[in-house]
Amino acid sequence: MAPVMVTIRYAGDPDELFAKWERVVELWKQEFGGRFTAPDTIVARGEKGEDLVVVNVFPDDEAHTNFGRNLGGALETVGLTAPVLEHLEVLRIEFSSHTGMQTDDA
Repeated sequence: MAPVMVTIRYAGDPDELFAKWERVVELWKQEFGGRFTAPDTIVARGEKGEDLVVVNVFPDDEAHTNFGRNLGGALETVGLTAPVLEHLEVLRIEFSSHTGMQTDDA
């Protein structure tokens, strides 16, 4: 199976939204981290600095489903609702050495 990438976009103050997103992930890991795999994630400010963009990459659709289906309670707890989602099939993931990020073969 191919990896699955999901972009999540929240409109609003990126700093406030980032803190909320971090809390969501923390709550999810506390409840489900022992059973399911958390995604690899990149979190960024939107192009105009008026939103937060989260890019989650999952090894397969099962991991994506396990994360997404169990995220609702944490999202509701911190008040993050109504994101714009885009699901993409990943053809390739590669990080150059200058980013400081690691790839699977590093």
